[in-house]
Amino acid sequence: MNVTVLLIVAVVLFFLAYRFYTRFIAKLFNENDNQPTPACALRDDCDYVPTKPVILFRHHFASIAGGGPIIGPTVALLFGYLPVYLSTDGLGLLSRDLTRGKTPLRTERTSSIV
Repeated sequence: MNVTVLLIVAVVLFFLAYRFYTRFIAKLFNENDNQPTPACALRDDCDYVPTKPVILFRHHFASIAGGGPIIGPTVALLFGYLPVYLSTDGLGLLSRDLTRGKTPLRTERTSSIV
């Protein structure tokens, strides 16, 4: 399969997820822009410290960019490119950042990753 086809499919999937799935998740978690973030509501200057969105983006990007080039090709060598592609672009859209970030807020600071 041509890489261009996979790229086009990924772009379409990401666009559809951004357009429709984020609204679904926002309704599911009762998103409210007026509600303070945990960094502001639980501020203790140790674990919860408000910071600029640019810094948060840099940390998030660095954590993804660090492991991706190592883990992705290794798993692709073991299982082939299709399972890796489906787990990152297909199923990954349905389970990642927002749900794992909001779940601890519902359970009083308890991590969802145990």
